[in-house]
Amino acid sequence: MDKWADTFHCTSRAHCDYCLGSAEWHKLVSEYMIMPKFGTCPYGEALSAGKERRADVIVARVAAGVLTAEQAETVATKLGLKLDVQPVVRR
Repeated sequence: MDKWADTFHCTSRAHCDYCLGSAEWHKLVSEYMIMPKFGTCPYGEALSAGKERRADVIVARVAAGVLTAEQAETVATKLGLKLDVQPVVRR
């Protein structure tokens, strides 16, 4: 089995919130990858930083028109994220 820490998915820091915060996701991936101990990161990343990056991706997708604000709120809630966005006032 390959080591998760050696994959692009890990080194890109795109999955830190899942890897560090979801025991279920961590267990699922460990069925086909060698994972670090749950709650630890070989690169020193913190769960809070991973969640912040994930929230930034969601907000960027709303700005790009890929997601609606309602879809973003639903996704963020399911992931346990809080989006810090200001409402747009249309004139």
